[in-house]
Amino acid sequence: MKHFLRDNIAADFCENLSSERFGAVLVNSPWNILYEELRHKGLAAEADKYQEALMGALLALPVERLLDERCHLYLYTPNSAIPSGLELLKRWGFDYKSNLIIHNGKGAAQSGGQKSKFFRNVTDMVLFGVRGKGARTLDPGRTQVNYFEAPCQLHRVIEACSSGPYLELFNDQARPGWTAWKWQFLEHA
Repeated sequence: MKHFLRDNIAADFCENLSSERFGAVLVNSPWNILYEELRHKGLAAEADKYQEALMGALLALPVERLLDERCHLYLYTPNSAIPSGLELLKRWGFDYKSNLIIHNGKGAAQSGGQKSKFFRNVTDMVLFGVRGKGARTLDPGRTQVNYFEAPCQLHRVIEACSSGPYLELFNDQARPGWTAWKWQFLEHA
């Protein structure tokens, strides 16, 4: 069975999100989500083939039409995709300002002692960008430490540091006070 990256991501995005303007956007790692879909289908070894198509699809999303004049972007990015994340942040109209570090819970015991090509990754990055004049964080953000023990803390940090309304991309279960949108990346022929 042949799998391919779905090509109508921008149309689905426009169709399923209202005309509401958002002050903070959290983007769950589309790179990890695609990899998990591929792994589930037994295609993890082919992940690199899909990365270029994924980046093209992400760049085509008309995110700017949903943003307040001043907006914060939190882009959850695995270490291997940081260059792509920075490009995406810029193309969506944000200026990179900082990052947040999240311990992903994968210590030596959880990774089964697996080795990496370089260093074993036990953290993920959340690239933080702003759009608009005066798009500073709220007061708690100016004293917030940028390291977290668990990804579940991120929503609370965003709510404390950024003005809403809040949008979360690539998550189909909206938290109270948030709008969520999820995309199924792969189709099969």
